[in-house]
Amino acid sequence: WNHTQQVLACGTEEGAITLMLESGKTLEVLKEADVGARVPPMPITSLAWGGRSRYLLTTGQAHSPHLWDLKRKERVMAFGGHEAHVTAVAFAPDSERVASGNHHGEVLL
Repeated sequence: WNHTQQVLACGTEEGAITLMLESGKTLEVLKEADVGARVPPMPITSLAWGGRSRYLLTTGQAHSPHLWDLKRKERVMAFGGHEAHVTAVAFAPDSERVASGNHHGEVLL
């Protein structure tokens, strides 16, 4: 849920992000392919809201978390540094920093 508890973000097996209301109404579907991805999309297994719900941090079976700008409706950054699949992502409470962890227990800030 976002910071207002009004919008839910869900990751899909096809690498899409679905934004929906509590009623189940879909507001938006964002896809990796929509931003010119050169590889097949991977499932999204973890996500986190940040920036008062403007940003979404996602990850799946890739070695890098992705930052989405929901106002612009596009992926704006991929973070590197992991040597294994990233399994968890989080924003700091001030949304100025991000953390990601992989399945080997490594955490990067």
